[in-house]
Amino acid sequence: MPKFEAALDNIAIFQALNDAELLTLARASGVKDNASTIVPTLTHADIARRIGSSRETVSREIIALAKSGIVKKDKRVLTIQNVAWLAHSVAMELGELLTEDSTAS
Repeated sequence: MPKFEAALDNIAIFQALNDAELLTLARASGVKDNASTIVPTLTHADIARRIGSSRETVSREIIALAKSGIVKKDKRVLTIQNVAWLAHSVAMELGELLTEDSTAS
């Protein structure tokens, strides 16, 4: 596998892990009306350490989720505004990664 494709695979894995970690935090904080507020939230560096990624990768993913309206970040508060969508996204991302991995064998 060329280095570029391997790098893209790693990015997809870290995005899925990041989204899964956000989903775990949301569920642990409690979900009401399809939303969850995580206070105080972990820093991007904390999340990165938990999933074995870089702070920059976590920051990019959270910014992308914020632009799409899935999360809202305000100082030390992180609100998951659509927990169901995030759960579906995680299932799809992980499913695709598992399918790709099994076909690569």
